[in-house]
Amino acid sequence: MEDLIERLLDEIDVHKQKITGVRRANRQDEGRVAGMAALLEGVRMDRGRPLFYAYIGSGMGNGALVELADGSVKWDFITGIGTNFFGHSDRQFMRKAVRAALSDVPIQGHLQPNAEYVRFLSTLTKNVPGRCKHAWPSMSGTLANENALKLIRQKKHPAWRVLAFQGAFAGRSTTLSEITDNDLNKKGQPTLGQACHLPFYDPANPLSTAHTLEKLDEALLRHPGEFCAIHVELIQGEGGFREAPAEFFRPVFDRCRRAGVAIWVDEIQTFGRTGELYALDRLGLSDWADVVTIGKMLCGSACFFTAELNPEPGLISGTFAGYTAGLALGSDVIRRLKEEGYLGPAGKIRKLEVALADRMRSLRDKQLIQDYTVVGTMAALTPNQSDLQSVQRLVRTLFDAGLCTYYGGHAPRCRLRMLLPGCLAPSDLAEPFAILEQVLKDPA
Repeated sequence: MEDLIERLLDEIDVHKQKITGVRRANRQDEGRVAGMAALLEGVRMDRGRPLFYAYIGSGMGNGALVELADGSVKWDFITGIGTNFFGHSDRQFMRKAVRAALSDVPIQGHLQPNAEYVRFLSTLTKNVPGRCKHAWPSMSGTLANENALKLIRQKKHPAWRVLAFQGAFAGRSTTLSEITDNDLNKKGQPTLGQACHLPFYDPANPLSTAHTLEKLDEALLRHPGEFCAIHVELIQGEGGFREAPAEFFRPVFDRCRRAGVAIWVDEIQTFGRTGELYALDRLGLSDWADVVTIGKMLCGSACFFTAELNPEPGLISGTFAGYTAGLALGSDVIRRLKEEGYLGPAGKIRKLEVALADRMRSLRDKQLIQDYTVVGTMAALTPNQSDLQSVQRLVRTLFDAGLCTYYGGHAPRCRLRMLLPGCLAPSDLAEPFAILEQVLKDPA
């Protein structure tokens, strides 16, 4: 069996080595071009709206390069909104996935798990953040956050309201959409008054922290004993990669702790990407968290919690815990991050961060962008035209030129967003940033 798997991977490597840079679809290959067009039209008809851009993967790639169904190749700098950290056609991942696919069941649950579930859970609990002790696996980031809120509310009952920050993103379920600060996520949905949004850190305002604390105190006085948790993204993902220093979070956390409000840190997008396993570690804030949620590059998700918040049986469970391959790969993600030199001040992620910042600084110095944020493999920039329509148009123009990115933030300051694969070396940035610079110079 192992020989067959290795032979299969060898065949994939043969094709992989032909993917060396951006290329357009070969219009003479009418079958592939027409086939992809039919797939795109099928998606549009079946779900009632088209894909954001014309992307149907072929199932092949080479690291940061991805091949599409029509034979074209592009730089993938968004990685499925952060899910594919190790890039395309990664041999280690593919080997692990094929082995797991040969299991007796494709999906495992909390009632009848296999060994992959046990290893995944054990790996999580050996790498718990701060004071957390236990972990609960789930399929998506939204489910991890739902579990977090449920167990907090159970232990903090009758408190039920949630503090959050302006620009927050917690998920797309009915409850989490109210915590999320984005009108598009809850258009036509009822507002039940579950969330109170505080000002996030503003680096241009020296009184930003004091202002947030003032609003926090006002909320606590307005609804005494009713707030069970504060939801925190240390770096706002959908909010456009807005970050804040530890000096902002510490007094906020202290005020919440003294008020009996649980500190719920959402690391769905930051997990593994900032140069440490958790952004909490990078900021030196790990001991403040009562609950931490992770996902995206984990190939699944999980909710960590302290012993004090361990819920009673029946509150959180569910049929599905994860796909067998996802559970196997999730364990491997953590192992590879720790063993292959990705983490720490001298790790691969920090080196890529330095190179990214240099490239971004050059764009700013040339007055092609207003500003930028780079933390690990999370990068965002504010174009000179930063309204939503202009940024979406920029993303699509970049895609046509050979670079996959996405957008984030809110009007009037929307941003171009990137979640780069960790397989990139600093030297790999030359071609994709040449594309980016050219499009910024001439976005039409």
